[in-house]
Amino acid sequence: STSSSTSTSTSTTSTSSSDLFVSLQMLVDETPHFSNFSSLLALTHIDILANPDAISTPVVPTNAAFAELDMDYFHLLYSAVGVSERFSFIATHIIAGMEVYLEGSIQSLMIANANNAILTFNGSVANGYFVNESPIVSINNKASNGVLHAVSSAITFPTTPTTPTPPPPTTTPKKTH
Repeated sequence: STSSSTSTSTSTTSTSSSDLFVSLQMLVDETPHFSNFSSLLALTHIDILANPDAISTPVVPTNAAFAELDMDYFHLLYSAVGVSERFSFIATHIIAGMEVYLEGSIQSLMIANANNAILTFNGSVANGYFVNESPIVSINNKASNGVLHAVSSAITFPTTPTTPTPPPPTTTPKKTH
């Protein structure tokens, strides 16, 4: 049987009192293996993880996940011209408006991220959890304004291959006699 737990409630009945004062932003900023994601948030001035009224579930790539990115893409994320890519990358890794807890066995739990793309969660406690095939290495890290999961590879979506447009047919001008 498939079971999953998601919540949009702001109830803190299962939250320890120390977690009530730690925002998702603080959790990201104070965790050394999230420093790349923290830097991207700072560059974009996105405050959803700091806002106490904005419940969310970030799926944060570890620094090791950033190290696996294509170097050109990595540099683009931090460049002055990579603003839209930076926003898109961050939004890909955030589920806004709800807390998503991973418990039991999950098969194809589909939830829209902040880019309105579907993130699909699968797995179990015994075999580990995945989101869009990215292994989740730390689950259910509770903060005052949501819950955080860490992934060991960045979440990506397949790109539609582009078929090159064939060149227009060449015609040889006819010679007139």
